[in-house]
Amino acid sequence: MFDFLTAPLVVGILTLGIYALFDLLVRRKERMAIIDKLGDKLDKSMLEGKLKLPTFRNVNFSFTSLKIGTFLTCIGIGILVGYLLCAGTITSYIDGDWTWEKRQVASIIYGSCILISGGIGLLIAFFIELTLKREKKEK
Repeated sequence: MFDFLTAPLVVGILTLGIYALFDLLVRRKERMAIIDKLGDKLDKSMLEGKLKLPTFRNVNFSFTSLKIGTFLTCIGIGILVGYLLCAGTITSYIDGDWTWEKRQVASIIYGSCILISGGIGLLIAFFIELTLKREKKEK
């Protein structure tokens, strides 16, 4: 169906790959040249105290991953609850005997379960974040 796209797509990918390879090699040569030029001027005493691993004691962490994780988990639970509600309340839901009214009811059930459980997931993430911040302040 999309046979007309394969030739330009292959040519584009090959061109991009060759360009990226040459760019990588040129950058490496430039970096090596800079290191060679600076190699004579650098002493070990100049780098003392500057090459340390970062410490995360005073850094404010964001709880984005916690929020996203609880949100997506609760949305998955909402989809499952929506399916169970549809299978339990709508007659012949599993058999596939659909009418317009049954589709509308199923979409309302799925939508409401997903939105409610997503909101619950964000509330759970908020309360976890709040308790962790309180524990951090107490220490």
